Amino acid sequence: MPRVPAHLRERALGMLQGGMRTADVARAINCHVRTVRRLRQRYRETGRTADHPRSGRPRVTIPAQDRYIRISHLRDRYRMATTTARVTPGTHNPSISAQTVSNRLREAGLRACRPVVRQVLTRHHQQQRRLWTQTHLRWTRQEWQKVLFTDESRFCLTRGDGRIRVYCRTSERYTEACTLERDRFGGGGSVMVWGGISHHHRTELVVITGYLNALRYREDILLPHVVPFMHAHPDMILQQDNATSHTARSVREFLHDSNVLPWPAKSPDLNPIEHVWDLLDRRVRARAIPPRNVQELASALVEEWESRCGKSVIRDGYLGQKTITFRCKYDEKFKTHTKVFYRLNEDPVHVLNSSRSSQSSEEKFSLSDSHKDHFNVTIRDISAADGGVYLCGVERDESHQSSTHITFIKEIQLNVYGQTSVQVQAYSSKSVFITCKFPQKFKGNKKFIQKDSSQKIFVDGQNQWVHHDKLHMYDDSSEGRLKVFISDLTADDEATYRCGVNIPDHDLFTEIKLTVNQVDHFPALSKASAIIGESVKLTCNFPEKHNETFKHICKQNKEKICESISSSEKKRFEFSAGPAGVFTVSISNVSVRDAGVYWCGAETRDTHLTSVSLTNQHQLTPTMVGREGDSSEIKCHYDGNHSTEVKHLCKGKCFTKDAQHIIRSDEVHVNKTKISVKDDTELSLFTVTLSDLRAEDAGIYWCAVKEAFNLPIELMIVLKDAFFTHEASVGGSVSISCKNVRTQTQRLFCRGDQPNICVRDGVRVSSDTRTSGRFSLTDETSAGVFTVNISNLTEEDSGNYWCAEETSGSFVFTEVHLHVTQVSSVIVVVSVGLILLAVCLVLMLLKIKYSCKHGIMSSSDRRETGDHEMVQDSDPTSTPLYSTVQLPTIPSDSQNPLYSSVQLPTIPSDSQNQLYSTVQLPTIPSDSQNQLYSTVQLPTIPSDSQNPLYSSVQLPTIPSDSQNPLYSSVQLPTIPSDSQNPLYASDYASMCVKVSSCFSGKLQSLK
Repeated sequence: MPRVPAHLRERALGMLQGGMRTADVARAINCHVRTVRRLRQRYRETGRTADHPRSGRPRVTIPAQDRYIRISHLRDRYRMATTTARVTPGTHNPSISAQTVSNRLREAGLRACRPVVRQVLTRHHQQQRRLWTQTHLRWTRQEWQKVLFTDESRFCLTRGDGRIRVYCRTSERYTEACTLERDRFGGGGSVMVWGGISHHHRTELVVITGYLNALRYREDILLPHVVPFMHAHPDMILQQDNATSHTARSVREFLHDSNVLPWPAKSPDLNPIEHVWDLLDRRVRARAIPPRNVQELASALVEEWESRCGKSVIRDGYLGQKTITFRCKYDEKFKTHTKVFYRLNEDPVHVLNSSRSSQSSEEKFSLSDSHKDHFNVTIRDISAADGGVYLCGVERDESHQSSTHITFIKEIQLNVYGQTSVQVQAYSSKSVFITCKFPQKFKGNKKFIQKDSSQKIFVDGQNQWVHHDKLHMYDDSSEGRLKVFISDLTADDEATYRCGVNIPDHDLFTEIKLTVNQVDHFPALSKASAIIGESVKLTCNFPEKHNETFKHICKQNKEKICESISSSEKKRFEFSAGPAGVFTVSISNVSVRDAGVYWCGAETRDTHLTSVSLTNQHQLTPTMVGREGDSSEIKCHYDGNHSTEVKHLCKGKCFTKDAQHIIRSDEVHVNKTKISVKDDTELSLFTVTLSDLRAEDAGIYWCAVKEAFNLPIELMIVLKDAFFTHEASVGGSVSISCKNVRTQTQRLFCRGDQPNICVRDGVRVSSDTRTSGRFSLTDETSAGVFTVNISNLTEEDSGNYWCAEETSGSFVFTEVHLHVTQVSSVIVVVSVGLILLAVCLVLMLLKIKYSCKHGIMSSSDRRETGDHEMVQDSDPTSTPLYSTVQLPTIPSDSQNPLYSSVQLPTIPSDSQNQLYSTVQLPTIPSDSQNQLYSTVQLPTIPSDSQNPLYSSVQLPTIPSDSQNPLYSSVQLPTIPSDSQNPLYASDYASMCVKVSSCFSGKLQSLK
């Protein structure tokens, strides 16, 4: 039974003191009789009705553990309560609970909360933030008012916040009111939008479908929305964040001439448009009927953007126009408020008229209020000065404040067309493309072109090209524009043109002052080729004299008029800046339909006119490379409206007398050797397969459908079994022989990874240019080859080369791989040493042969004549030992090879001389104490025929004595009787010693 509250206890005690029975008191306070009796008994004993003090549930942690829990979580703020509970023992249990840890932390003032997420900033990021802050710290309000803040935002159809809370009772957890439906995989869908705001302006809200990359950002947002806005407000500064689509190279180059506010990387979200996104999301969700799908969400976002944030419109007027009226709607709550009409100039905003001022039909600006939901503003006698940006607004009731607050309703951009003059720059022998803009109200009127004071040339018919001499005109009724294309410009085309529209009262025109400049540095038509499926780069000139220019490329049609690239194909075209006055256009994923002539140049944009000065012309031919003996597929795409027509494949341009018919699409069942055809009407693809390719199959093929189109594709043949590899050394030269496959061809030698790139950019030498630097070409017609010589080779010369033959635009290639290596100097020295050693051996063999031929005594002959007597001869010149060794008569003769090599002393008795002290030849050979006899071991009987000493001359000590300098230097053999050893030819042995010393010195210097 629940405890009795304190106020009921006091009430029960009063009833008892008033004389009521115990049972009645218990009934009155809804408790048991025993409870009332215990309450009365406690009051008599203690004089109070409250319970005795209780200790409560005992704590499971001691104060030291409480401090440990607090300190642990202060040191590691992300430590979980379960981790602490697992390692903390309780007083009654092995561990405490996570709730106990939370209770102790709450007692210490620590509560669990979500951490604030911040960016990971490096030192560079911090420096950039600080620098940006210091740069813009002192910006004034007027400077910030000139910034257009832009950004993208994504809005979800259902709420994406995972922290939604619902209030329910314990038993209502799974009721319909307390459950939330959500798509786990799609979230119901979302919409991405782009927008821009400033203090006085805003852009349209752009709904982005799909992924926003750099190309789409440039083509779908910058070109149609940002560029016109920046032209209308030249003093504005564009702000954008560092998203990858904003910082891509193509976008940076596109905005190169625009005023863009630098934004630091990983910057805090300081963009004020974030508040607009939040307000827009709240307004959409506050609708009475919320959007149910993505399409309704996108429409609701645009409606709220225009109605709540004010609508922006563009109106066109013309000079001499009597009146033009603007309608500005407002909410009903502003019926009684003052309406104002502002104009934005370079100066601060100023009021043109308001509903408080008196209105007159003769005033330039007049305002009339319906006092319901809109007011009208009328401008009379339109002049060129009336063009600009206007604002409709409502003054809010803020009388207690010193300043006036205004709610803007609509932004109006007024373009005034009339007799304006625009300067257009063009170049001799080139082309120019001009687009004149007119008010939409005159898009159905007749357009004209007038040169100087000559007769007007009216455009008969709309949405088609009209030809008149060098002028090509196109009246675009959907956009109210007149396009003019002038080709092959000359000095006679330099004049003043009027591009106008015929209206009842008078003509509305724009004056064009065309200047034709004479230049010689712009190249003529250049040919380019690209492998199908790969990319190609086209180089274009970009004259520096053009101001406010953009890069432009267009494709020439069959009427030789350059038309803009379709929006679906623009994503494959990317511009990149090059050296001064040059830019490059890259076309990716080249196909057959890309074949044709392209023009590129500089585009200049004006309020009423856009001109493109075309400077470069490129003939692009898609290329296929096939190897001899293999097969190749030629794929021709065509428009779906030609699916029932007959397709042709020709070698040479179809429907001409020089064309060679290959096959047609209706010849599917015709049995042709090496050729098969397939026409897939679903994919609009006409495919021809050429098998067993040969050199004669090379050439330019054309895909055609009647006269609708005629597209070229080039087939290059690489000879299959003619691959050559050449090895050469740095500093040397190499000769490469290339076989002539066809007669009467132009021969060339080029370098490149692919044959088409080789022909286009890598030609080194050809039949026309036989010598080019280190490359030279020689024709050997009789041998059926042509030879290319490359001199003074370097390691950079290594790579793939191609021997090519061209006949009427068809190419046949032979692949050559050149490998140039650096020769090591060690290898050179070793080679020279080996050569010298070989020469030394040959000379020694020749000497031995010569000695034997002229009767020099052998060892056996000497033994027969008495070896002992010859040794005892004290005359060195008559002793066989000295005669063989060829000791000089004068020991100081340095020319003697033995003396110079063995270094005998001038005075043999000199004991300090190394040779004498080592070999120690005696004066008297019979001296038995002499070291020579004990060391060299001369025989007792000199006539001993087995001893070859006297015949060999070179006396060893003990052959096994490796320490003896004579033996170790002169290198006597282990077996002295070896007569084949060249050591006995002592004079040549000294020569070998010299060669060995020289060779050792060379190796030492290299080390």
